[in-house]
Parts: sequence; structure tokens; C-alpha cells
Amino acid sequence: MLCFLALLIAGDAFALGHGKYGVPSGELNAMVRPLAAPELGSDASREEAPPSTVKVSLAAAPGSAPVVTTTPSGPADPPPADAPPALPLRPARLDVDFPDPSVVWGGDRWYAFATGAQGRNVQVSESNDLLNWSKPVEAAPTLPKWAGPGYTWAPTAAHIGNQWVLYVSMAGWMTQCVDRMVSASPGGPYVPVDGGPLVCDQTGGTGAIDPSVMVANGVPHLYWKAAGGVSRQLFGVALTPDGMAFAGTPQHLLAATAGWQNSGVENPSMVEAAGAYWLLYSGAYWATSKYAMGFARCDGPLGPCREMSGSPWVSTRGEVIGPGGGAFFRGPDGVLRLAYHAWSGGTGYGAGGRRALHLEVIDVDAAGPSIISRPPRGALTSVINGPDGVTIRGTATDPDTPASVDVTVFVDGRSVASLAGPNFSVALSPADGQHRVCAVALDDLAQSRPQLGCNDFTVSSVPFGALDGAGSIVTGWAITPSTAATISVDLYVDGKYVSTASADLPRSDVAAAWPAYGAAHGFAAALPALGAGQHILCAYAVTDDNHPAPELGCVPL
Repeated sequence: MLCFLALLIAGDAFALGHGKYGVPSGELNAMVRPLAAPELGSDASREEAPPSTVKVSLAAAPGSAPVVTTTPSGPADPPPADAPPALPLRPARLDVDFPDPSVVWGGDRWYAFATGAQGRNVQVSESNDLLNWSKPVEAAPTLPKWAGPGYTWAPTAAHIGNQWVLYVSMAGWMTQCVDRMVSASPGGPYVPVDGGPLVCDQTGGTGAIDPSVMVANGVPHLYWKAAGGVSRQLFGVALTPDGMAFAGTPQHLLAATAGWQNSGVENPSMVEAAGAYWLLYSGAYWATSKYAMGFARCDGPLGPCREMSGSPWVSTRGEVIGPGGGAFFRGPDGVLRLAYHAWSGGTGYGAGGRRALHLEVIDVDAAGPSIISRPPRGALTSVINGPDGVTIRGTATDPDTPASVDVTVFVDGRSVASLAGPNFSVALSPADGQHRVCAVALDDLAQSRPQLGCNDFTVSSVPFGALDGAGSIVTGWAITPSTAATISVDLYVDGKYVSTASADLPRSDVAAAWPAYGAAHGFAAALPALGAGQHILCAYAVTDDNHPAPELGCVPL
């Protein structure tokens, strides 16, 4: 079906000189061009042709099939979105055994650290986009002399002073301790420092495990779990500016008080947001589906803290089993995120499971942190007519994931194509008439369906153009919607045929308004001498489709 776009930029898009430029079918005085002098006629026969379906060819949607819909009924908006499903947890980003993860921005990429596995003391993986992660490698090949191999837990790294410091819990002779190791680069290798472990059983229980670090007001703070502690379990302390030693007395922050915690909380992680400090922790037994995360609200980086989770904040949901070992982190975009592990392939190592890395986007308000799904962003950037139809282009991204975004294109309220961002394109061939095209993006968790934009346009199979004016030389331009090739223009004076011009001259203004057709659509012709008095010059586009030729315009002489 021949088509053209009649609405490009409101009002002045087609103001190419003087005369009539839009040629709506049904208002045309036209003619059939026989060998003899033609007779003026009506172009209504074009309107009487049966309407066609919308045909779609996908210009940039790998793996998608062309779609054909029913005949459009006129401009309409997409149907309203269904109610979103319950917010799911996102799938694993690194599906290997990667327990107790923490993530840090290293200046040019992300680094994720995890408890030792596969013979490694401390695992580290790199990512440019938080979606694709490298195979984990060793971050700490040499442990402190006091520590035994094969017993390292919950590492966390921070840039403190002029170096990177890794805090990790390790097992020594008859106890568990948290120690620090250093490196010049975020990914390691980290090496031990002198002076022995940083903290062992000074805060009770059988030792110290699960460290995390946060810088508050320029001061680094360390947090840990007193292993085996009952009434006093989670602690924090300010560190010296280099992060190498305590700068104060450890403060008790939280112990298990809720039934779901099964008498134990661990893996503390502190963040400042929404005018308060929020202490994240894990509770219940780590090798079961009951393992979950909760949080407490704290007045400062060292408390006091108040439990806010009478029930788990993040617990088993769908296929994400036993989420825990969580740590808050931020990057250069300022967005707060959560790294945690959950069971994959089975619940518990005895069932063949592994603790895979998961990531979520977090918002915080006065009630505390919440997992969120931000809507996709983008725009319907262009609607361009051409010989092959109307080409729709746009962009779509999801701020929560670098994965491609699903986009649905609607014409007159009906879905005609399913595409993928970040750049999408589709060529349409709608029936003659007025239409509305809209592009809608789908959130990665199906929580929102924002409209990227809509554009109203008119399609007609009738050739169009303009008669600029006339003196001794007549000029203008003409295009047939179905082809970029040159067409001819017949000129009439006072209803009598006088000459034919070929519309093949360059017109930069035409090329700017109709880029898909190029510039070679201008015409110029000399008029014969006319008698005295007022005359009317009219131009008609010559067609070869057995329909009357549409009028391009008339001007007085």
C-alpha cells in the first residue's frame, strides 16, 4: 500500500515555498491524461478502494517475526496496562557458588568479593555493567600467618587513604578473627599486614566474623558479628583514618529478638539514607530456605539501633531461595543497591546447591529500605515516511539493568510489533487515513509499562507536492509516495494542457522535509506566451495507476 506521512512537525513542516502542499484525498480536482487534451476529473476513486491491513516489516529486531494486524479503525491509544504482578526478586547475576557477597566500585568497573570456594581464599569477580560478571579468581593468595587455609568468610573491600583495604573473617588456632589485608588495586592481590588480627573474641562469643565497612563523615567504620554470641551479636567501631586499627571502643548494635531470626543475626551492613542509618542483617540458619534478611534503624553509625523487622524484609520468593548474606553498596550513579546470595540448584550443599550472586535496586524512606523497580526510559524519536512505508524509530533503556528492554509498538491502539531496545525500528504500511502510533516499554520485572511517546500521522496513496509560483518559468516539486523515482507534472492554463515537466531537479528543502525520498523532485518549465488578461495555472502529478492525477496547486498569472 502506498503511504506518506502528513504530520511531521506541527504546522510548518512542509512550508516549502508558496501554494498547496498537503493534498488530502477527497478534495482533489484531478484529471486523466490521454494522448489528447485531458479532462478534469475527480480523485474520489482512491478513497473508494478497500482498506488494507497494517503490514509490518521489522527493521531492527533480531529474532522477531513480522506481524500483521487487522485494519486500523482510526487514531486510538494503547489499551491500559494490566495490574503488575507481585514484585519478584531478580534472577542470579553470577550463578556459581559465591556466598556472602559484597560489591564495590573500583573506579572503572565493579568488583564483587565472596567467601572462599573452589580452592580460593577470597573470590573476586569483575563487571562493567552489573549484569555480566567474570569467572571468579583469587583475590588473596597469601593469608596472614595466624590464619589457616580454607576458612575465610564474608570479605569486604574499601578504598581508605591511598590504598584498598580488604576486611575478611578467617579461622586461626581455636578462634575466628577479622583481619585486614591491603592492595594497590581494587581487585587485588591483597597481602597481609603486620600486627596480628584486628578483632577476635574481644566482643564475646567465640570470635568475630562477617565484617563490613562504611565511611561516615569521612571516618571508616567496621561492623561484624560476635560468633556464638547470644545477647550481644552485632557490633561496630570507628577506625583510624588508614583503616588499620580501632579508633574507639566497639559498640553493641543488635541481637536476635524476633522469632523468625531463630536466635541468630549475622552479616551486618550499614548505610546512611533518608536521614538515618540502616543496619541490614541476615537471620535464621543459612543452609535453609528460612534464611532471610531484616533491618534496624540506627541514630548514628554506631547506634543506638532499633529492630524494624518483626517479619523478614527479604525472604524466599519464587525461585530465589534463602536470600541472605547481604551488603549495601553505591556506585558513581549514586543509586543504592543490595548484593546478596541465594540458593541455586538445590537448598543446601547436601542437596547439590550453590549460593549464587543476586543484585537489587534499593530505595529508602522513613519506613526503611525497599526493593524497587524503576520504569524504563526512552522516546519515540522519529516517524518518517518513505517509499517502503512509515518507519518508526526510538530508544528504550531500563535504569535497573543493562539488558535489552522489550518495546511494543501500537498503531491505532493495536499491537503491531514487539521489538528490543536500546534502539528499535519498525517499518509500517498502514491503510490510507489518520493514524496514531505509540511505543510502550516493559519494565524488567513487569512492574510498569511507560509510554515512550505517540505520534499522529496521515497516510495517503495520492502523489503530493507544490506549485511554488509562476512567471515566465514555473517551479515546484512532486513526489509519488510509493517510490523515490522521478515523476512528471502536467501544467494547465485556464483548464487547457500546455506542457509537461519532469520533477527531477534538486530541492534541498524537499529533501529536508522528506528525507527518505531524496532531493531530486523539483521541476521547472517555461510557459508559452499568453493573451492579455487574468489566467490560472494549475499543476497535476502524472500517475500510472489508472487513477486521476491529483492537483498540486493553482496560482494566478
